[in-house]
Amino acid sequence: MKSLLIFVHYSKSSTIPKEVKKYVNELVPFFSETIVATNFKGKGGENVKVKTFKNEGYDFGLFYRALQTINIEEYDRIGFVNDSNVVVGSFKEIFKWGNTNNCGMWGVTDSLECPPGLKGQKTYHIQSHFLMLEKKALNHLHSFFKHINFKKYLTASNNRLRVQIINNCEIGLSQYMIKKGVSLGSYFSVKNKRAPGTSFLNYHQNVHVYKWEELIKGGYPLMKRKLIEGSWKFVPNWKSCYRYHQKI
Repeated sequence: MKSLLIFVHYSKSSTIPKEVKKYVNELVPFFSETIVATNFKGKGGENVKVKTFKNEGYDFGLFYRALQTINIEEYDRIGFVNDSNVVVGSFKEIFKWGNTNNCGMWGVTDSLECPPGLKGQKTYHIQSHFLMLEKKALNHLHSFFKHINFKKYLTASNNRLRVQIINNCEIGLSQYMIKKGVSLGSYFSVKNKRAPGTSFLNYHQNVHVYKWEELIKGGYPLMKRKLIEGSWKFVPNWKSCYRYHQKI
């Protein structure tokens, strides 16, 4: 199986943080090839290519730009992962499950959360911070970007762009794949009680924000960067998250 990881990173400095390098290096063994799609101008490492693009359209913009440099048809799996988390555990069991779940698109967490702009619509989706697209989904990826006219987001500058990306790209991608008959799956799931990870059935908030401790106890290998940094002080136990990370 030929596979590609496209790891999306936005750099605020002239170096890539060590936590991001660690995340990429943890994932490299699970893929045939790795591309770091970033605004950072620098060199990659062994088995890792760095491709530099303008920071347009948030994570999906960098993902889209990277896709234009490859032939999707060559791959059986493409992973889309961003740098919003740090690694605190192992991915071995997750990829072991991913290799046998027969899903066309899968991830580590899914969501039933419904943004105000999509009230009354179907919003179930695999969260795009860690998303694996198998051949069945890859066959529809180009048509998805064309369907939503994604190029318009690369030049958009309105203050609702982030919301539009979440609604039309993150949620929109999952809903588009469902309509195309592609099966979805998540290791930790709010919808599927047979998912191998800790179950949060019918939970309608963001599990890796509000249920981070339960997730990690269940084998979840990631922790939100903004929680560790204290940017989300609205989360009741964010200080515990910081202390937990410091012990690792």
